[in-house]
Amino acid sequence: MTIKKRLIIYLTSLFFICGAIIAGAARVIFPLYTALRQSAAISGALQNIFIIFIIAGALILLCALICACAMAALMARGVLPPLKTLSRLASEIREGNLDCRMEYSRGDEFEQVFREFDAMRERLKISLAETAALEENRRMLAASLAHDIKTPVTSICAYAEGLSDGIASTPEARKRYAETILQKARLVDSLIGDLFLFSKLELNQASLTLQEVNASVFLSDAFAEAAKNASFALTYTCSGDLENETLLAHPTAFARVIQNITQNSVRHAGADNLAIRVTARRHENSVNIKITDNGAGISEEECERIFERFYRADPARGGSGSGLGLSICRRLIQGMNGKIWARGQKGEGLGIYISLPLKNKKE
Repeated sequence: MTIKKRLIIYLTSLFFICGAIIAGAARVIFPLYTALRQSAAISGALQNIFIIFIIAGALILLCALICACAMAALMARGVLPPLKTLSRLASEIREGNLDCRMEYSRGDEFEQVFREFDAMRERLKISLAETAALEENRRMLAASLAHDIKTPVTSICAYAEGLSDGIASTPEARKRYAETILQKARLVDSLIGDLFLFSKLELNQASLTLQEVNASVFLSDAFAEAAKNASFALTYTCSGDLENETLLAHPTAFARVIQNITQNSVRHAGADNLAIRVTARRHENSVNIKITDNGAGISEEECERIFERFYRADPARGGSGSGLGLSICRRLIQGMNGKIWARGQKGEGLGIYISLPLKNKKE
């Protein structure tokens, strides 16, 4: 029963009790008054009537006071226990116990309050978990970058000291030292660039302006440019049903996706002669792109995690990457309203799948 209904019942009961007392007093007084009117002692009768009225009024006030106290006590019994429960819940949450949960099913106004309070507790629990995960990611980022940047910086210092001390005494040696320093500096720049781009994507500060491009021409040009990399052999096959289709894409972002995927294969495939095969075909109102390599592959469980930040399927193998490459790919593909996922098995290479929507043709 709701508190409002209880209050109505209490007030109605008080009204009827007071009315009954007044009716009872009137039932006693009026017959006396009628009888006394016929008596000669009118003044004495009036005094008696006055006394009776005073007594009746006192009884009515006393009854009202008793009813009010009883109503207050009953109201307190309905309000104080839920308030104490809410206070106990708030105390548990303040102490950090976000798993506490109180069931309340009395059907009054407090039930909605308890539901809202519990929803707030769940949201706070989720928010704190997200904050803890973000803080852990920041620590991982600092540790990962410290590890990945330290190696090339150490090499840069060592080769720079070699040049300064004259260890590279021949022009060929100096050129080799300078090329090594440049290569390591570019690696550091790439790591910092990954971090900067990832931070902008995480903060939703890197919006992509999509362009309408011919799907077949765009994909052919993008993978032809990627095939120029001497670290692997890339073959690209496109189905004919994409020749007249329009794709909404961001050329620079898509090129970065291809670069990150191919470089991931270079670092982690473990193949002596790395071969990457790419196929593109239409599927309903989207273009599906499949990128596979002939590397060692990863397990199905690892396929679900390789797009997570800083995740490496084989930590023992290490690598020079920041651990953000595939996570950046996922963010960029999502910015083009597409999807990206992985499939593979140990010893059978890794497959990266991308689905991008085609522009609907107007009739």
